[in-house]
Amino acid sequence: MGDILDNSTLFFKIFRNIFLKEEIFKHVKLYRKYRSNTIFKDSIKYRLFKFKEYLSTMEYSFSEHYKIPDVDTLTIGNNFWGNNKQIQSVPKRFIPSSVTNLTISKPYDERSNIDPKESLCNFIPPSVTKLNLLKYKNPLKVGDFHKTLESLSIVLYKTEKLENNCLPNGLKDLNIYGFQSVTFSTNLLPFSLTTIKVNGINLSSMDFRHLVHLKYISVETFNGDLEKGYFSEGLESLLIFVKNDFLIRVGSLPKSLKKLFISEYKKSIEQGILPDGLQSLNICGECEKDFEIGALPSSITYLDFGPYSKFLRKIKVGVLPLSLSSFHIPNYPFEIEEGLLPKEILSLTLPNNFNQIIKNSLLPNRLIHIDFGKIFNSIIPPYTLPETLKSIRFGECFNQEIYPGTLPNSIDFIVFTSGFNKPIRKDCWPKSLQDLDLGNSFESDIEPYSLPSSLKNLIINGPFNKIFEPNTLPLNLISLKLPQPYTKEIHANLPNLKHLLIGTTSHYEYFLKRDIKDYDDLELLSILKF
Repeated sequence: MGDILDNSTLFFKIFRNIFLKEEIFKHVKLYRKYRSNTIFKDSIKYRLFKFKEYLSTMEYSFSEHYKIPDVDTLTIGNNFWGNNKQIQSVPKRFIPSSVTNLTISKPYDERSNIDPKESLCNFIPPSVTKLNLLKYKNPLKVGDFHKTLESLSIVLYKTEKLENNCLPNGLKDLNIYGFQSVTFSTNLLPFSLTTIKVNGINLSSMDFRHLVHLKYISVETFNGDLEKGYFSEGLESLLIFVKNDFLIRVGSLPKSLKKLFISEYKKSIEQGILPDGLQSLNICGECEKDFEIGALPSSITYLDFGPYSKFLRKIKVGVLPLSLSSFHIPNYPFEIEEGLLPKEILSLTLPNNFNQIIKNSLLPNRLIHIDFGKIFNSIIPPYTLPETLKSIRFGECFNQEIYPGTLPNSIDFIVFTSGFNKPIRKDCWPKSLQDLDLGNSFESDIEPYSLPSSLKNLIINGPFNKIFEPNTLPLNLISLKLPQPYTKEIHANLPNLKHLLIGTTSHYEYFLKRDIKDYDDLELLSILKF
């Protein structure tokens, strides 16, 4: 305890020294400026660069060999390998032992002979735990990797096959990219894997039973179906971006599964296929049969039928689990029946063809966010939207009057995509509103005092070109974006405004007039260009 107090006293004595404090700030500023990724493609510029000791991430992409600073993240670029340079010609401690995250780009020249003695292991220090070889185009061999490697990204080309025991036994994360003409055997995968992502190439099967530590699987194409016993208990996430027909057998998905994503699934989801305990389900495709009550486990909180929901059969009342808190069904071709949506839903995306009149009994009464889809243009009767709503998004067609009570006072975020062009009238908008996007069609009047004083961000992207009358824009406004046609002078005094955008032109004149007494502080204002 005494040592801590002594050290604290010493620190404050040093910090109170003006010279030492300025030195500390100077080095902190230099570190913040140069710590991020810096690319060097010229040896002269690299040698003249004075702040190498502040680098933490860099790309080395020229052929000469110079000392690399003790960075954490390093990329060896294409230009390093000029004149068919071989790995064994690079000095053994060229890459510093501080590097833990390494990316190697090396173009492959079919005319050059690859020396069999060439090994990545001679070039990469054992400190590297994450290795990206997505732009390394030479074949991989046994002995290329240290046992300390934990994360690896590789590419397999059309004629390339991975050797047995090529991947280190301690590997945890593996990303494989390639071409569909390559069939990859799951037997080549080390048992230590916890995460695997396979993109482009075809898996020999989905039999991962020997990978007992696996938590996450993401694949595209594979042979066969999902059979019972293919996955060990412990798997939590399964993502299948499949382009071939397959079947999920009852009992094939482990009880530990929490997240399931399947695209273009064409079979029926029968009772017993989805495990109890599943929390998140994304599924797209043309189902053979209706969903039966009980097919979707009562543990599901997130359900998304995605862009292919137009192929769904009509969902019966009672099919959706009561546990749902987030539900998205953008292309569902049927009307939403009363009682279909569970009352616990907090976030809802309605179908793009949804145009029903809103009733109190139609929507869940605990909704926080709602997206009305593309064509919705029905009148919203006052006080029918839930009082719990925080954000609302309208599609491309909504153009109805907003009356008192149309939008509950709980809402703080509203977006009109396009189509909306009704006057903004007093006492019609939520008192808690902070963000308002009036969309691409708006050119109507905005009455004085109609926008709530809570508003901080206002966007108008349509043909709007009218003068803002006094007391139209609220004093708390921080950001204002207006369309390119806007040519009027803004006379309102907005003391909190920091961002003003008019089309592609920065409207800096407003700030010059407003802050003429505080001209030196103008650099603090963010005047952006689009």
